[in-house]
Formats: sequence, structure tokens, C-alpha cells
Amino acid sequence: MKFYGQKLFAISTALAMVPGMALALDAQDFATKLANSLNYDTGLGLSFIDAQVDGNNVILTGVKVEGVAPKAERLLKGLTVTFVNVAETADNGYTADRAEFADINVSEDDAVVSVKNISATGIHIFADPGADILNSMQLYEGIFIGPASVSVGGEEMFRMESFSSVTRANEDRSVFEGDFAINGVHGAIDKIDKEEVARGMAVLGLDSLDASMRGNYKWDVTSGDLAVNDMALRVESIGQLSINMNLLGYTLDLVKQLQDMGRQSREMDPSSSEAEMAGMQIMMTMMSQLSLGSLSIRFDDLGVTDSFMGFVAQTSEASRKEVILGITQKLPEFLAVLESEDLQAKALAEITRFLGHPGNIEVSARPEEPVPFMAMMAVAQNPSIAGSLLNLDIVANQDQ
Repeated sequence: MKFYGQKLFAISTALAMVPGMALALDAQDFATKLANSLNYDTGLGLSFIDAQVDGNNVILTGVKVEGVAPKAERLLKGLTVTFVNVAETADNGYTADRAEFADINVSEDDAVVSVKNISATGIHIFADPGADILNSMQLYEGIFIGPASVSVGGEEMFRMESFSSVTRANEDRSVFEGDFAINGVHGAIDKIDKEEVARGMAVLGLDSLDASMRGNYKWDVTSGDLAVNDMALRVESIGQLSINMNLLGYTLDLVKQLQDMGRQSREMDPSSSEAEMAGMQIMMTMMSQLSLGSLSIRFDDLGVTDSFMGFVAQTSEASRKEVILGITQKLPEFLAVLESEDLQAKALAEITRFLGHPGNIEVSARPEEPVPFMAMMAVAQNPSIAGSLLNLDIVANQDQ
């Protein structure tokens, strides 16, 4: 009898030491802590209708969100999410390898919305999202969606092949890096029954829009430096807009201030003057602590400039050369606000060069010292200081 008791004790001990065992999982506790994490910054009032354990997985079915429209409420009630390989952490939180969402297919009258292959990876749910400000910012590492489409009357109006966003943190969570990509966006503009849209597309010679977007960032939590790199929106037959930016002052202290003010503002009537003032306070808090290190905005032409000038030339019965001349003759009037002869001359020369042979054009601000956002507000009031304060430059048709 003693032998069997020892054997049973040994088996029980071994089972207890295996992480993620089904017997060790509490599906309702998992659902509650996940809802707490989602609600911490958003104030959604979200909860899950049902939670079940299946081996090492947790399946959540049905979502309730306070104050949503009836159509959205019906959709959320049918939502099912499976969290794969769930394990409890030493601090009473949970991790999961990934979350798999059931495909969405919603019909309303003659419209159909379809979203497939929705998943998230590297999930970490903290027992107390408010214990560390980074807890609420690190719920998952990656999220993936696609394809997604919207059809009306059997005609596909919009399609997106894929969306992905991945964020990585180093071991002590002092540096965060991330990237995102939106691929295969297609909009059937010729099927939109809007006269102004049709006119605009006729100018550009387009009957649809095909686009993509990408970008990446790096945030040093300790210093507050935030770099946005190669954020690019590309629209075929039109052009690509690329932005690179470096901000300073985006510290954890600022993030906490913004989160606290955001939570306070959600308790206010959105249409009240109190809420309006709270929004202004959030904006002023950001402006008072952030500084601009550098900024560049570049446009790579993919045909829109020639299309536009061709349209202008045709409607005005002028040659392309005459259209360019007319534009450049008006430029000095617009550039006069800079009150810098050197910068005005450079801008005029580079814009004329771009119009003559559309390749790319870039405007950059690379100040010798970071410029506080509050100081940049003065530029809006007095554009003449922009050149010297921000060290502005403009360059056309760079090789790369």
C-alpha cells in the first residue's frame, strides 16, 4: 500500500511539473486577464462570453463590448479565437504561441465582407497590465491578416492581399523595433458611382487603384528616441511617398502621461467642452516634450506628373513646355514666404528640374540641434524662420 501511495505521489508530482498541462489551465482566468489587458488602455468594456480548455489550447467564443452597434454586436458574438499552446507564467500571467481567429464572412443586403487568415503570435498576457507601463504595450509580437475583400452586388470593390505587423523587444525591454506591411491593395474606382471621383480618375487616366504600404520603427525606451524609417505608400501609376523621421522625448514618462489623460478623457462626454479641453491638453503635453531630430519627405513619380500635365495641356490647348513655364512663373510667389533668397532659388531650380523630367523630389529638415515641437509652432505663424530653424533643403531626381 505504501508503494502505491509513493508511486501515485511521484506521478502527480511529474504531471505538476509539466508546463501548460490542460489540468493546470483555467480558461475563465485566462479570458478575464486577457480582457483586462485589452481594456486597460482602450476602455472598451470588453469581455468574453465563453471560455473552454482543449488540451494546451484555450478557446474563447463570443465577445461583448459595451455600447457597440447591433450589427457589430452580432458579429462579435459569433467570433471564435483559439489560443495555441497556452502556459501560465511565474507571475500568474499567460503566454501563448499564437491566436487563431475564425474567418469572417458577413453579408448585409448586397454587400459581403470577407476576412481570412487572422492570427497573432508571441502573446504575453500579464496578470496586472498596470503594474508596468510596458505590460500593456506588449500583448503580442505579430499580427497577420489576409486576404480581405468587400464585394457589392457580386462585384469586388476592395481587396487587400495581406497585412502584417511585427514588434520585437530586447531582453530587458529597453529597445523596441517593429515593421509593418500592407500588400496587394486594390480598389475598383471605376465601379464607384461618384461623378467627382470619375473626373479625378479621368485626369490621371486610371480606373482602379493598386497600392501597398510598408515601414519600420525603432524606439529606445531609455533615451526616448523614436525613429520612423522608410515608411512608404506606393500607388501604382501615381507615385510613392516615403517618410523618414527621428523624434526625441518619447519617454516612458510621456507615454504614461498620455495613457492617464486618455483614460480620464474617456469618462467625459465626447461632445462636451471638457472633453475638448482634455484633447487639447493631450496635444499640448506631446508638443511640450517632443523634439524633431530630422525629417525627410520624398516623392517618387510613377506617372502622375506626366498624366496631370498632359491633361492640363490638353484642356488649355497648350504645350507641355508652356504648362511647365506657367507653373514655374507662379512658384516665386509661393516661395516668397521663406524670405531666403538662397532657399527660394534652390527650390525653384529643383522643382523646375523635376517637372522637366519627373523622377523624384525630396524635402528635408535636418537641424543642427533637435527642435522642440513648441518652437515649430512658431514656424506656422512665421514661415520665414523655417529655413534657418529647420535647415530645410530640397533636391530633385536623386540617383537613389
